[in-house]
Amino acid sequence: MRFLHLNLRRRKFCDRIKDVLPKNTKILVDCGISGKILCDAMCGAGLSPDEIDAMVITHEHSDHTKGVGVVARKYNIPIFATYGTWSAMQSSVGEIPDGCRRVLTKQFRLK
Repeated sequence: MRFLHLNLRRRKFCDRIKDVLPKNTKILVDCGISGKILCDAMCGAGLSPDEIDAMVITHEHSDHTKGVGVVARKYNIPIFATYGTWSAMQSSVGEIPDGCRRVLTKQFRLK
């Protein structure tokens, strides 16, 4: 499994989840940057937002959610967050496509 750290402060969280993911799964952990900046960063690394299998949002602060709604709508990416995080960020991320809003429980599956 390969990790691309667009923000090195997230390294510890990424290292914790790497052993539970199916091979070749691409997860975006938080999206506190604009969709354009995300696309530019991913393209610079030879990836495309089209390849993202899911987003996992750690909490509702804007530095973790700024681009969530736009990216999810544009690329139809499922978003995983706890019930509390969904409740707190729902108004700031806007309308999310049907089937893309996923509530995290203790155990979850990407697909």
